[in-house]
Amino acid sequence: MRALQAFPSDREHGGDGQLRRTGMFVGNPRPAAGGAVRYLHGIFAGVSEERLHAVFLGADMRYLNDRTVVTGGLGEVTVRARWLLQEAFASGAHGIVLAHNHLSGICRPSEADIQTTRRLVTLFRDVEIELVDHFIFTTERGFSMRAGGYL
Repeated sequence: MRALQAFPSDREHGGDGQLRRTGMFVGNPRPAAGGAVRYLHGIFAGVSEERLHAVFLGADMRYLNDRTVVTGGLGEVTVRARWLLQEAFASGAHGIVLAHNHLSGICRPSEADIQTTRRLVTLFRDVEIELVDHFIFTTERGFSMRAGGYL
């Protein structure tokens, strides 16, 4: 995987995928990385339903655009891979970062999170798009599925 300037690297996470705290998060991420994670975390501030958000990255792994993909109920969201691919192609994206929230306060991935993420990795790889990371946020914490070993 190519190094990203806008998102945290694995060494900026704890070995278990938990994001380390500086201000809002534990640890000492580079300023740009910390800003990107804070931005993603802020998208979920004050929401009362689960949401999935996507950030689309260019060939140089720099930001192109982002948007909320789907808003779900109290305990789940349904991922629409077709929409993600359409948006990625329209944006000229070579990478995607996904982020969603867990209202339960538990930022560990569920079995459904893991299966869906792995399915998307395979699907995106087939069309030469990299799933760079998939973050899970709660009010207080964040989890990187890449740093946690799920990607």
